[in-house]
Amino acid sequence: MPYGGVGDNLHADGWTKERVVHGTMESPAGRCVLWIREFRAFGLLSAWISRRRQRRALAALDDRLLRDLGLTREDAARECRKPFWRR
Repeated sequence: MPYGGVGDNLHADGWTKERVVHGTMESPAGRCVLWIREFRAFGLLSAWISRRRQRRALAALDDRLLRDLGLTREDAARECRKPFWRR
């Protein structure tokens, strides 16, 4: 069966049946794997958005607030120059 095609696979035990559609499995295990991938992608996207928001907030702080955090203006600028995907 070609990749991405449709087909049924009945295992030797006679009970487990998986259907392959467009390269994904419609079995409970296959759905679990896909759900985990989606969950990780959502978590990664959420982290990127959070980093961007935090770096913008850091850039908006004045020198007095940066001193309260123990940072210099150069430290803040270095952090704000990082792309959102970098920690």
